Amino acid sequence: MLKLEHINFPAKDPVGLATWYCDTFNFSRDEHRAIGDDALIVFVPGEPLGKRTDAHFGFRVDSNTTLKKWAGHFDKEISQRGRFNAIQVFDPEGNCFELYCSPDA
Repeated sequence: MLKLEHINFPAKDPVGLATWYCDTFNFSRDEHRAIGDDALIVFVPGEPLGKRTDAHFGFRVDSNTTLKKWAGHFDKEISQRGRFNAIQVFDPEGNCFELYCSPDA
């Protein structure tokens, strides 16, 4: 079995971007790392990927109610993407992430 638990993303300001993720998602921060219960996002010095929706990472949420709360927080409309309901959001450096759940969750 394989389980993805961390991802490295380039950032102009790795510490600042890690701080944004921690403030937004209530993660803890260790320098340039944002640490969640089941996820680790490491920001490394580099040029952000830019506003590309094809290069993104996703946070699965537990229900459509939770997804609606996040959609309101980010002022986004929920759309159906394949077999999931989702919103896509760009962080302050233009990296795309998705919040999603099953339509029947």
